[in-house]
Amino acid sequence: MSERQWARFGATRTDGSRIIAEVITAETPGVNDLSDYAEITGADPMPTVGWSYDGQGNYTPEVAARTISAGEFMDRLTTSEREAWLSKQRTDLSLQVHRETITLASPVNLDAISVIGVVNALVGAGVLTDARAAEILS
Repeated sequence: MSERQWARFGATRTDGSRIIAEVITAETPGVNDLSDYAEITGADPMPTVGWSYDGQGNYTPEVAARTISAGEFMDRLTTSEREAWLSKQRTDLSLQVHRETITLASPVNLDAISVIGVVNALVGAGVLTDARAAEILS
């Protein structure tokens, strides 16, 4: 049996594409569920860690991370949004954890699943609208 190359996917980008977290060489990945894997043997160019996969056989090279400082992230919120976040975190500890996720991040990666999760939580809590969430992450 010949060795084949496989991409294991990690995070999913906001556009739905999946990010390659690891490339392994083996006959099979050694797992029963292949939903997090795609065979890349013979791909040209050969995708590697950080590349995106659209689910249709197309791979794109890693794009530069869209990062900003925690202060710049907070500046994207209006005063009333910041006040609402502070107020709601008093009764919802998960919103406090989300605030720490942002304030402790260095830098804040706008494409990171954790940051997208924070913004989605703010939408769920009524702090942001969907339109404002998209604006903040753009």
